[in-house]
Amino acid sequence: MTVVTAAFFLIQLPQLQFSVDERAFFDKDDPFRVSLEELEARFSKRNTLMIALAPREGDIYNPDFLAVIYDLTEKMWQLPYVTRVNSLSNYQHIRAEDDDIIIESLVTTVPITQRQAETVRQIAENENDLAGQLVSEMGHVTALQITFVLPPENPNAAFEVMEEARNTIALVQQSFAAFDAYYVGDIALSATFGTASQDDIMTLFPIVLVIMAFFSFLFLRNLVAAVGVILVIMLSGLMTLGFGSVAGIVLTSGSAAAPTIVLTLAVADSMHLLMSFLGYRQDGLEKRPAMQMALRENVLPITLTTITTIIGFLSMNASEAPPFRDLGNLVAFGIFSSYWLSLLFLPAFILALPVGTPRELPSGRMLSVVGPWLFRRMKLMGGG
Repeated sequence: MTVVTAAFFLIQLPQLQFSVDERAFFDKDDPFRVSLEELEARFSKRNTLMIALAPREGDIYNPDFLAVIYDLTEKMWQLPYVTRVNSLSNYQHIRAEDDDIIIESLVTTVPITQRQAETVRQIAENENDLAGQLVSEMGHVTALQITFVLPPENPNAAFEVMEEARNTIALVQQSFAAFDAYYVGDIALSATFGTASQDDIMTLFPIVLVIMAFFSFLFLRNLVAAVGVILVIMLSGLMTLGFGSVAGIVLTSGSAAAPTIVLTLAVADSMHLLMSFLGYRQDGLEKRPAMQMALRENVLPITLTTITTIIGFLSMNASEAPPFRDLGNLVAFGIFSSYWLSLLFLPAFILALPVGTPRELPSGRMLSVVGPWLFRRMKLMGGG
């Protein structure tokens, strides 16, 4: 039954969704969110991405670099959900020629001559809409200002835009690599927060797992027992994400830390149980009686600590921000998962495999050293 339940939650992982929409931090009926959506419904909604371009040598008025700006401006129109691209190259300059008023982009064709580049410099340095806006006053940085209307039904739209923008920049850098690109704006911010949260799941989760495995073996000095601990905490973390998928929880930067939190908390139950089990084995008991004694000794304290921890995280449902409520519910479920995995799956796993009898647990030696040291320094430690 335990394995079937774990498998059910694990197969839900592919359906887990992640959102980078900052509105997820507000309830749908939150007055601030409602006011914003009413304003957007009346005047339209816009999302922005600004890409600052800095040549590594010279200034932005180099003919070759002006050609890069022109090329990027044209390519950025191909990004998904784009509605407007503003840059130095397509700035609409007004000039008089005889009796005609001519409005045209600063850069209309490429390649660009040195004379044309100097004309662009003169105009840019004297236009208030350019100097200090799309171009720096020193002429060392310029920007592409791109406007989008992201569909609200697609929580990954910002990811798509940033991926396409970065790919476009990388493509142009292959032919003209001597410039750097920097991304700002609400789209870049949302995508970065989302990427950082996803990277935490993909990197911190395995790192914490490896650290747990190392210290589990260090303290237990038993490979089977250490593997049992790792299976419990790994399944607890993955089942937490599976539960999120079943419950319809969309992960955000506020709730993405749930599996890592579960890993750090879930290790306690199984470690307490196995330390007792190996202690009884060291005293000469067979595997089954030793596990029975360990369960009898630990089930009450493990249950009490699990209940109080779950209550603590469920109290996060009082938060006004939905992601923090999701975080509390996810961690609470993960703690409950580690509880019944420790009491049902772990004993069966240990009894099914050969477990040697330890000569001495490292924790015993450690306590024999640390205990007297702490006792001698009780006053320093605040113990009276």
